[in-house]
Amino acid sequence: MKSAPGADETRIRRALDERGVSYAPQPPAAPERPRDWLDEHFDATATPQTRPPDPPAPPDKPAATDGGAEPHWDWQRLRHWPYARLVCGAAVALIPWYRGQSAALTWGHVLEQARAQASTGGAYVIAAVGLTVGAIWVHRRHSWIAWTVLTSAFIGAVAMAHPYDLITLITGVTK
Repeated sequence: MKSAPGADETRIRRALDERGVSYAPQPPAAPERPRDWLDEHFDATATPQTRPPDPPAPPDKPAATDGGAEPHWDWQRLRHWPYARLVCGAAVALIPWYRGQSAALTWGHVLEQARAQASTGGAYVIAAVGLTVGAIWVHRRHSWIAWTVLTSAFIGAVAMAHPYDLITLITGVTK
């Protein structure tokens, strides 16, 4: 289906015609297929598309205010937020609880001690076990405690790792 040419198209066609350049000849349009019994059947049985009904309007409920100030926060909305458990678990893992250190940094300190006292490989094995336990727990139970464990395991593993470990793994050269 063709539409009428716009002002720009007519101006460009006129400029091309003045320069002696024109469009390539277009092939003739295909002949229209004659209507048959199937077209008549579709016309007779087609139902017009109707719009689905609009959803019901939400009930009007006034926001709770304290003496004309801003409305209170609706804490019930957080129960339906899909990332609430993840954010709460990560926050709990990062809040400094014990001697000014968070659970994640405490786990990182434990891994650094394992690295110093046992071996680098042993510390990586312990870190991998912690990450695996956290990932399995998050996969099975989407609780904030599981997210706390996974966040602590990940940040602890990053705190324990050194960039030179990759060079030692590839080349075998130690410091």
